[in-house]
Amino acid sequence: MSSLLNRNKTSSSERAESVLERLPSFNLLLVADTPSERDLLPKLIKALFGVEDVNLTTQTLSPQTPRSNSRITIVTAPSTSTAKEYIQAHQGAPLVGESEKEVEQRERKRIHAVWVILGSKEGAGVAKEETNFGGIPTLLVSASTKPASSSIFSSWAVNLRLSGVSQDLVPVDVNDLKSLAALSKRMETALVDQPDLRLLWVAAQRVSGDEKVATSIRKGMKLFSVAVGASAQPIPFIGGATGVGTLTLLQNDIVSIYNFPDPGRILLSKTLGNIFYEVATGLPVKWLVSLVGLSVISGLWEAPGSARTIMISIADLVLVLDALFYAQAQRPTGQAITSEEVKSIIHLYEHGKKKEAGAGIFRRDLVHAKLGKANISTFNVWKSLKREEAQRFLAETIEEHRFRG
Repeated sequence: MSSLLNRNKTSSSERAESVLERLPSFNLLLVADTPSERDLLPKLIKALFGVEDVNLTTQTLSPQTPRSNSRITIVTAPSTSTAKEYIQAHQGAPLVGESEKEVEQRERKRIHAVWVILGSKEGAGVAKEETNFGGIPTLLVSASTKPASSSIFSSWAVNLRLSGVSQDLVPVDVNDLKSLAALSKRMETALVDQPDLRLLWVAAQRVSGDEKVATSIRKGMKLFSVAVGASAQPIPFIGGATGVGTLTLLQNDIVSIYNFPDPGRILLSKTLGNIFYEVATGLPVKWLVSLVGLSVISGLWEAPGSARTIMISIADLVLVLDALFYAQAQRPTGQAITSEEVKSIIHLYEHGKKKEAGAGIFRRDLVHAKLGKANISTFNVWKSLKREEAQRFLAETIEEHRFRG
């Protein structure tokens, strides 16, 4: 992933969609060694990633990246030994004599995680050495449409531990959204020491809104300091991020995490952007004066106001996208969002219900008040630059005002 400096350098000359297209897919290797386990894969993949247009063959080991969700690439293998052969061929340092193009192609096929699908069996035949994939995060997934009882499942898990298998056995009901969301969370946890891969995973999955909210907040707050020092207009011969440019980056980043089926790029347009751009353009400005001729060359956002503005903008984006994610979960898999749907949710956010006593309401003015001067002092947010403190308060505010149906 490119640095913020490179992204600022190219964002003005590239369309927003090209920025998103550079986000790599998450490469997941599924090991299913019996027909019953392989039969479960289409349901599992459809439920987790919202796709149907993928050929899950275990014979060719061919990476499959569905058009309906380009953030995930699936490879299926008929055995752990075959899976290891594939990994060995596509991992590791460049080989002697490899061209740059060959290195790039191999990197695109590098496996980020392995799931050993056990079906609704105890996995007694799984040996310790079979689950070692050279340090690649691995889950043992007991997938089924009729999960075993908790006592039976616990017995299976204990037997695996006694046989020396270190990975936890994860139960998954492919028909239950909460169960699928728990599996997604286990994958995110397994990637805790690899933040780049964790971001790719959260962007790929389409079952857990909680993960997307948390990741969006973390990702958005990385622009906190940039926004504080942003200028109101481009500064000639100096460069740097402008306030509106910073918010464009924010919109691109957070929309990419939600990974909606959005062929019309509705979420990258002003349809969504206008909910926070007006806040940014209304900020007080401190003007800079050139040393040559004492002419005004640009203006900086007032730092305390810009600190609050980046938090408000993150909240607006996350709350609207989270509500859209909730609405999408009630609809057929992979159905593209519409401009009318987005506008409807924005209208609800801007003109929500009146506040009830003690209730967190999905309503813009209440969110902005919570993140305003009365609750966030200049000292706490700007002078001390306590980004972690600001991020924690932002997360609490978003959780309080999330759309609940």
